Amino acid sequence: MMNRFSISQQLKHPLLRELLISLSIWLGLVVVVLVLLPSAEVLQPGDRLPLWWSIAVPFGLIGAMLLALAPHWVSRSKRLRNVHNRRSRLLLSRLAGWLGLMGISFPLFILVFEAVKSTVSYYMQR
Repeated sequence: MMNRFSISQQLKHPLLRELLISLSIWLGLVVVVLVLLPSAEVLQPGDRLPLWWSIAVPFGLIGAMLLALAPHWVSRSKRLRNVHNRRSRLLLSRLAGWLGLMGISFPLFILVFEAVKSTVSYYMQR
């Protein structure tokens, strides 16, 4: 008897596959930026690490969902007959995709901010 709920069958669904890809990218970034770099003392967050976690988790989860849903919304918007309605929905779908991308890449924003801050403070002390 074949299992109807096998993982390989579920991963053929594009929405689930894109959600898992987005979540895995976000999780990889979080592990590198918020776990490995502070433990290797490359980043020195101090008291800010819990704040970074509290921001990164909802941004990443919501961002992964938006990034997975955006192509689906774009394809549904292209089927609309009303041109004005289609354009506004396409714009919102693309905006949701960009917001999702920003959400899952939030750990990179943290890394860049810390790098710029440490570089500026290094050159200000010279």
